Amino acid sequence: MRCTSCKCDKLSSDFFCDQLSDECDHFDPQCINCLVVHLAHAAACPRCSAAISDDTISRIRNLHVKRIVVPPETIFAPSETGIVTVNLLDGQSYAIPFCRTETIAEFKTRIFKKTSVQPKKQKLIFKGDELVCHVGDGANIQLIILLIAIKEGEGIHNVVFDLYWGYPSTGQDYLDGSCLAYANTNFTEHVDYATISILNGALVHSGDIITNTQGHHIIKVDLDKMPKVITKLFFILSAWNSPYISHFPNPSVRLYENSRPNVELCQYQITSVGNSQAVVMCCLVRVDDGWDVQAIGRRSSGNAKNYEPLKSTIQSM
Repeated sequence: MRCTSCKCDKLSSDFFCDQLSDECDHFDPQCINCLVVHLAHAAACPRCSAAISDDTISRIRNLHVKRIVVPPETIFAPSETGIVTVNLLDGQSYAIPFCRTETIAEFKTRIFKKTSVQPKKQKLIFKGDELVCHVGDGANIQLIILLIAIKEGEGIHNVVFDLYWGYPSTGQDYLDGSCLAYANTNFTEHVDYATISILNGALVHSGDIITNTQGHHIIKVDLDKMPKVITKLFFILSAWNSPYISHFPNPSVRLYENSRPNVELCQYQITSVGNSQAVVMCCLVRVDDGWDVQAIGRRSSGNAKNYEPLKSTIQSM
């Protein structure tokens, strides 16, 4: 149902379903939030101007109080409408309209309709913090796509990133899987086919595992051994000799706990890499109660021969 005032699609529970006055013979399609704003200026039906009793006004205001206390926090000032820009880590941006009194849950549904990112996988960042405050027209919000949250005490200690790739039509080549470790915004060191162990064994690379038909890289992350100073681990795919990742057929990445390889924590889809030499696939981010695995998908130049362009790409995110 659409509110005639704020023009937002709402649930039927968001409307006052009784007649506003004995003199009214109609249902007024204004949501409770907009109705409360109207009643602050006039104690009359917004459609026919019939007088509304103090008892009915009290009932509407009580419903309004319940509405703003029970759902998730409101993120837009009550009098505002407008457009905010939602930015993804892969470089895409979307202009998303918002309605006054909209909640985070409602706004995430709008984002889903534009981006196809499920609300439960959305993490919204505004000015460096997770969005829990009011923002205004023209604000920039960053959308983090959460692949999985690894919580302390869940029994997940050793995470494995498992990469397979097929060879380009030109013959055997390498689609390198690498990991760059960061302490906040500062690069520390990397692990790849040549540097197979760093951070006292907390991050280990298998080296090249090659057959006649495909290549294979495994990167193991020991969460218990990971130094507290390390806050982000960026996982990279890059083409070695071929100019573009898209030359490699059917690359796949799996994420699982080392003791249970048949139970995937999540599966990362490598799509839309196009004519790029490398892609920052995803990031393992330290949070208060564990680690988040965040999808990125940002294209970049650079590869395992030269990580500097990739470091610049990460710095720009």
